[in-house]
Amino acid sequence: MASFSAALLFEQTIGDVLVLVSCYPQVSANLSRLRNQWSYDGACTVINNVERQARRGAKREAEIEALRAVIIKAELARAQAENHLLGQRILDLETALAHRQSAAKSAQLQATSEVAHLKEENKELRFRLRQMWDWYNDEITKAGGLTFKASSLIAKALHPDAKPSEEIRLEAFKAFSAWKSDRDAAKRT
Repeated sequence: MASFSAALLFEQTIGDVLVLVSCYPQVSANLSRLRNQWSYDGACTVINNVERQARRGAKREAEIEALRAVIIKAELARAQAENHLLGQRILDLETALAHRQSAAKSAQLQATSEVAHLKEENKELRFRLRQMWDWYNDEITKAGGLTFKASSLIAKALHPDAKPSEEIRLEAFKAFSAWKSDRDAAKRT
């Protein structure tokens, strides 16, 4: 016991094993054989290996749980940020869709009004063309000329590549006779 004079020693019986415990970090010669079973935690208490590992395991579990909580909070923040970005993207897409629908509706209204305008203009041009044909035919008839309709019927009946039916020949003859009588009447006036 002379080697342990500087240290405070006490004995404790745990189960069937007698253990000397030092309040200093020195390990007594009697404890060296029990090193694998017991350890000193610095607070003048003796704990066995199972308790020490249980404490370390609990401490490790607490650290793991703290890390999990931090990771979960970070994932939640990331998910919320992503959700916010997706919400903004949805709003942007809805706005773009509304603009496109508005533009499409405007284009459709413009196309509809343009079609109506073109139909009206076409109707007016057809009316003017009909008036021109009537004027042209009247002028041709007054001058003793052959109208387009009459000249077409006569040309069809007299064409060498076609054999006209009796009906076409009769119409051509009537057109020629009408022209001849109108021409003679025009000369008399």
